[in-house]
Amino acid sequence: MDSQRVALITGGSSGLGFSIAKRLANSGYTLILIARNKKKLLDAASKIKRSSVAQVIYFSADVSDETAMQVVADYLKSEKIKINFLVLNAGAVYVNSLEDAGLKEIRGIIETNLWGTILSTKLFLPYVEREQKGRILFISSPLGIIGAAGYTSYCATKSGIHNFASALRRELINQVNIYIACPGDLNTDQYVE
Repeated sequence: MDSQRVALITGGSSGLGFSIAKRLANSGYTLILIARNKKKLLDAASKIKRSSVAQVIYFSADVSDETAMQVVADYLKSEKIKINFLVLNAGAVYVNSLEDAGLKEIRGIIETNLWGTILSTKLFLPYVEREQKGRILFISSPLGIIGAAGYTSYCATKSGIHNFASALRRELINQVNIYIACPGDLNTDQYVE
């Protein structure tokens, strides 16, 4: 993989992550996809392989699970893979007032969105190209900037992602290009749900 561009995408099996994966595959990237749902992940990899010549590697893993994510990091190390484009997209949302939300639901959003993003960044950063050849894209939300009723925990996590990425950009200035996207509502399965 030394001569190939590599993109690693968390939450790459559906929605925005899958759309980004398809776009990068069509642009000549080798893909490494990470997602929790193994069936969706296999389906996504199959669809990408049918519509492009891209190599697709995938790991069924929860981004908030340190052991599972370390397996991916160990793979990157053992295969001497350099990441050209890291897309931190995995996320979860539940619409509920804070008073009505269950603690498990709140914790799940925080662990997936914020902890999963921080953990993925920490574990994969050593493999991101430097000298401004590597790029990291953080998927935040307009609700990380302006709060909305029914999204209290989600807003907190997306605000955390926004500020985490901004701080990391300053730490890695002139080394890695860091971007933050705040897309509005997208017609995805998660949105419909």
